[in-house]
Amino acid sequence: MHGNVVILHRRPGMTQMASRRVANEIGLAETFRSLLDEQERFCDQLEAIADALPAGVCHMTCARLARTATSLVRAAHHFEESRIFPLLSARPDIDDKLVQSLGRLEWEHIEDEGYADEIAEALTGLSGKPRPDKADSLGYMLRGFFESMRRHIAFEREYLLPIVQRAEREANHA
Repeated sequence: MHGNVVILHRRPGMTQMASRRVANEIGLAETFRSLLDEQERFCDQLEAIADALPAGVCHMTCARLARTATSLVRAAHHFEESRIFPLLSARPDIDDKLVQSLGRLEWEHIEDEGYADEIAEALTGLSGKPRPDKADSLGYMLRGFFESMRRHIAFEREYLLPIVQRAEREANHA
């Protein structure tokens, strides 16, 4: 999220943006799910690069992912911290475990954003066929990032998204 804009989808050469008002119209839970899906697709693309190293790397794909890595991760995290976490924290049925989880997720966001910066830099610096030692290092780095992100996304999808959906249903029936 940048200012009053939520990045909903990013495709090669195209960014679709919606104002906060539009995000509200399509639903908070749906926007959250969309951002989780987008991050999962990003992780899939990073995995494809890691699997293709050292020989089969598409440098255009690497350049595109490098340009979007930081903004995608930061936009998703900002949306969660400004819209999802306050909603969950304000619920009357919130328990201590959820409060602790939200705090942990905020710390993970900080770590993931720093890691996304490093991923972007590494992908930007990739030109030509990387040496085997560099390819191994980059592959390890990419796998560490996308595996961590996938665990984070899975937790949010399995645990937080249902609470957001329930809160949205309750608000619509009130």
